[in-house]
Amino acid sequence: MKKLALFVPTLHGGGAERVMVNLASGLVSLGYNVNLIVADTHGVFLSQIDPAVHIIDLKQPRVLFALPKLIGYLIKEKPIGLISALDYANIIAIIAGRLTQVPVVISEHSTHSNALENVTGIKAKILPYLMQFFYPNAHAVVAVSDGVAKDLSSALKLDIRTISVIPNPVITSDLPLKAAMIPKHPWLANKTVPLILAVGRLSPPKDFSTLLHAFSLMIHTRDAKLIILGEGEDRSPLEQL
Repeated sequence: MKKLALFVPTLHGGGAERVMVNLASGLVSLGYNVNLIVADTHGVFLSQIDPAVHIIDLKQPRVLFALPKLIGYLIKEKPIGLISALDYANIIAIIAGRLTQVPVVISEHSTHSNALENVTGIKAKILPYLMQFFYPNAHAVVAVSDGVAKDLSSALKLDIRTISVIPNPVITSDLPLKAAMIPKHPWLANKTVPLILAVGRLSPPKDFSTLLHAFSLMIHTRDAKLIILGEGEDRSPLEQL
C-alpha cells in the first residue's frame, strides 16, 4: 500500500483537527497506509481515530520543536506525500518536505486576515511573512472555501489559480447512523422552546462572547435555550461570562 502522512499539531477539539481525523479514516478506506503525525497526541479526537491509522507521536510541546523529528520520520518512512493543516504546522511541513524531497500539500481552514486579528506578540508580526515566503514552496495549497482562498490569495499575494478549493470531508460513513440516534439531552427533547446550537472551537476567532451577549439580550423578549458545543483555550473565560 502507498504510504501517506498527515501532520497536525494536536488532536484537540478544533475543526481542522476533526477534518484531519476524517481525512485519515477516508484515505485508509481507499487503501492507503496512513500515518497521522502529531506534535502532541493529547486531545479529544484521539479515541475517534480509525484503528487502521498509525499514530506517530512526536512528543513535542510546540510545533517548532517537532521539526527535527518530522524530518527524521520523512527520511526513514519516505511517504509519497505529506498533508498538513493550520498555518504554523504548514510552515514546518513545507520546510521538512523541502529538506527531504517529500511533496507537501498544505490546507487552510480559516480566513487568514480574520485569524491574525486574534494573534499577538512576535507571532503576529512574523507569521504573515513566513507564510508569504514558504507557502509558494508547497506542492499544493488547499482552501476549504472560495472565501478562504480569496482571502489567502489577497493576504499573501498568492496567485488565486494556484489555490485549490476542496470543502471539508464532513460526510463520514458513520454519519447516517449517528444522525438516526435519539438525543438524550432534555433541551433537545423539548420541542416547544426554541434552541440555538453553536458548534466550534472555543477560541477568539469564533467570537462566542458576542453570541453570549446577544443571547442575554434576546431572552428578555422570548424564551429560548443555547447550547455551545466545543473545546478550546477560551472555555474558562466563556464559562465565567
